[in-house]
Amino acid sequence: MPDDFQNLLFLLLTAGKICVNLQVMIDNRTEKRKTGDRGEAIAAAHLEAKGYRVIARNFRCKAGEIDIIARHGDVLCFAEVKTRRPGRFGRPCEAVDWKKQRRLINTAQLFMKLNPQLRGLSLRMDVIEVELLDGADKVTHLVNAFS
Repeated sequence: MPDDFQNLLFLLLTAGKICVNLQVMIDNRTEKRKTGDRGEAIAAAHLEAKGYRVIARNFRCKAGEIDIIARHGDVLCFAEVKTRRPGRFGRPCEAVDWKKQRRLINTAQLFMKLNPQLRGLSLRMDVIEVELLDGADKVTHLVNAFS
């Protein structure tokens, strides 16, 4: 009996640790999501202030996700938004590596297939960096960041 009890106690303690660790992971993901959502809202407002018309946000499909799709004249802009808080190393755009670029391009191609009314527009892949600072957020729009 003591071995069964010890095994049960071990399982309960392990399950408790897993639940605590899982909750920490969920809390961290939730905080990252909040930061990302805030950055995307700031980026969309920035584009609209520059005369862009946002036609889609968070377009998702099997190929991936595009944060913002906006039209500016005869150009359709597919924008990846990268948001950082102070104290993080490197520029936000450095997180858009070649794999991410490939996924974004594939997702943009699928978006265009699903929206034939937009054919004829020039297509452009941008990255928008949002640095969340105390008092004044900094937005850097990298036009035609990759192709």
